[in-house]
Amino acid sequence: MIYNIGSGILRALGIPKRLFHILILANILNIVLDLIFVIKFDLSVVGVGLATLISQIVSAILIFVVLMRTNLDCRIYIKINFSIKIFKENLCIRFAYCDTISYLSYCQYYYTK
Repeated sequence: MIYNIGSGILRALGIPKRLFHILILANILNIVLDLIFVIKFDLSVVGVGLATLISQIVSAILIFVVLMRTNLDCRIYIKINFSIKIFKENLCIRFAYCDTISYLSYCQYYYTK
């Protein structure tokens, strides 16, 4: 999704050449990883899927880096604000959610047995 949004922005800004280079690099990486995972590690379909996932992540990261370093009107800025209070509240909510989901899964397993 990051790649699709970023490529649309780059095309709209008139930078299709850089996008093309990123796409070529991702495809070459995909082919190389396919060969490594399938031939060397004997992962067959899982290896092909893993290679595709890795190449898509790399292309998304490269698009993100290009959008961060561009000097055009559409530039991504990263500002990180970290609050311990919000982190603790979020952590408590996540633990409660995980506890509820695990309890529901256990009940579903127990009653359908």
